[in-house]
Amino acid sequence: MLSRMRARVRAAATIATACAVLAATVGCGPVSSSVGADPEHVVSIAVTEPGSPITPEHASDPAVQRILPAIASGLVRLEPTGAPILELAESIESADNTRFVVTLDPEARFSNGEPLDSAAFVEAWRERARFGDALTDPTGFADFAGVADFVSSIDSDEADDVEDPQFDLVESGALEIVDESTFAVTLEEPDASFARRLAQPLFLPLPATAFEDPAAFDEAPAGAGPYMLADADSWVPGDRLDLIPNPNYSGTRTIQNSGVSFRFYRTSTIAFAELLAGEIDVVDELPDRTDGSLAALLHGRVSEAALPTLVSLVPPRSVGNLAGEEGILRRAALSHTVDRAILVRDLTNGAAAPALGFLPVSFGVSGNEDAWTDRANDELARSLWRQANDYSDWEGALTIAVVAGTPEVRLATEIGERFDAVLNLDVQVVAFGSAEELAAALGDPDEPLTAFTLRTAAVDTGSLGAALSTVLPSSLTTASIRQRIEQAATASDDDRATVFAVAALGELWETVPIIPIWSPTIRSGYAPGVTGVEHEWGAVLDYTAIVAAP
Repeated sequence: MLSRMRARVRAAATIATACAVLAATVGCGPVSSSVGADPEHVVSIAVTEPGSPITPEHASDPAVQRILPAIASGLVRLEPTGAPILELAESIESADNTRFVVTLDPEARFSNGEPLDSAAFVEAWRERARFGDALTDPTGFADFAGVADFVSSIDSDEADDVEDPQFDLVESGALEIVDESTFAVTLEEPDASFARRLAQPLFLPLPATAFEDPAAFDEAPAGAGPYMLADADSWVPGDRLDLIPNPNYSGTRTIQNSGVSFRFYRTSTIAFAELLAGEIDVVDELPDRTDGSLAALLHGRVSEAALPTLVSLVPPRSVGNLAGEEGILRRAALSHTVDRAILVRDLTNGAAAPALGFLPVSFGVSGNEDAWTDRANDELARSLWRQANDYSDWEGALTIAVVAGTPEVRLATEIGERFDAVLNLDVQVVAFGSAEELAAALGDPDEPLTAFTLRTAAVDTGSLGAALSTVLPSSLTTASIRQRIEQAATASDDDRATVFAVAALGELWETVPIIPIWSPTIRSGYAPGVTGVEHEWGAVLDYTAIVAAP
């Protein structure tokens, strides 16, 4: 059960009691949304201009992802490590992790004054699930009641007779409005991490005006986040977006400034020059620089956070020299030849963090703290390779397949050179014209390509089990590991889910199904006197915490 207490004004003793209750569930954040900064302190932040409206429906636009959290809040938000904190929900309760009852603050409102009620969530989710990828996304609506049967039906022969098939979450029984401030969600199977999923933009609410006049809403979106558009002239395409604190905000953040002015720049290099010139308070994403001069020029005024993403080298299916105990030894040996720190330095200009294990670095969990460091261990790699040779000699070349014209070509080349230098392997990097051509070669039913590939897996939720499912190709994991991940998904509570996920991590260190490389990072820079530049889940800045210099 996730629950939290909230009130507009509360005595210190009441706050202490609420924190004691929350500490056992999802943690206790600030409970006031009052503005503590001087009214003149509006924070200016350099960002890339979105190419789409700043609404949940366009959250796939990376530029929208950076700004949307300022004006939109959902039931849950995630800490940088992925731990859930209730934001707009008063509580999320479930007896079986299948049916969840969500309770809202009956007094809550959107920034435009409309009620932030059950219908605001149910109708928004209902509309997004009518058709599209959200129905088949495992972290979206795929496991909502009735979805699987619907997807199967439209894939059948009878679907040809159905014109424009659409799905309805309410008619299927997946969503139910209990009353104005309570609604229920029903899944097909238990999911102990469901609350974490609710932090995604897919589950954000919408006011009724979004459906009545979508075009007008796209131009002047209203939300339940900490900020709102200042006026009708707030959004100036090609120039800026001015936001002021939302007086109706009922979430858990404490707004420390008197507004945010997003300034649009064509390149991060131009934005950085403006920062040095004192024309901007914060640059959301600093440009890459190989010589490390940016941090020096800013005298250390840089905040860095890892994205919930893992780049890894994925072996082919366990065949030949990569099968059984021999394969485990060879994959471990290859992993120890990879000098992750050097790769990060030379190939990303420092804009990545060496992998800690089989999860993105942002989770802060490896499952085996002593398994490896970010540096190579050539002696151990050769020892493991010799042990593998006791089973059989390595035959032929080691192939790494990549997509031509992408950064993975250089990464594959650098890794291949290490394999050759340490283990004396003949490594061939084969480039395909497109990702589709590569996928076709790997999946050829008659003669599939047997090659290592580079994989970038982005995790949508803070759930360890869901993250492992995203990062690990199921064909490369053992039945035992898959069972652990399934147990994590169906555990009775979040703590037990974590226990099963960590157990799966422990087994991964014994089989090394993939070779983790790095997690990309985002670096933000700020001007002298600016404080509170910190990142949340997804390496998005917490705009409410930033205080500009007088």
